[in-house]
Amino acid sequence: MRKKGDWIAPLVYLAIFVAGAYIVYVAIAGLTGGATHPKRETTYEVQYAFNVGAQTYTYRDPTGRTNLWVSLTREAWDAARANGTTPVRYLPSDPWTSRAVHAAGDPVESNVIGLVVGLILMLPATLWLVRLVRRRRVATA
Repeated sequence: MRKKGDWIAPLVYLAIFVAGAYIVYVAIAGLTGGATHPKRETTYEVQYAFNVGAQTYTYRDPTGRTNLWVSLTREAWDAARANGTTPVRYLPSDPWTSRAVHAAGDPVESNVIGLVVGLILMLPATLWLVRLVRRRRVATA
């Protein structure tokens, strides 16, 4: 016998699953350059170096590569070209951990994060559906 509010949980699972699936779709389209219309975006990049004491530091990624290019917003890039400098924040305890203040978001990083978030949102509904199918198989066996 079904209870009066038994339809609420499946509806919530479905809504969250659809939201997650949409986020996954957008992330995959972003990673592949779009399903039908690949975008060619102009990027504005700089390399920066700064001194802390007698040591010079540059942008370093998590793999340890140094002296890398960093994407800036168009406005920050224009200002950096005009001034010959761009503001940088760094951890005083580890100056290798730095970031240009006006850095533009990394589209690959954003899309990978979107993909992971979308999959996480889809997981509860998927697990609920698997559990439901298993229960029905056991009930009919």
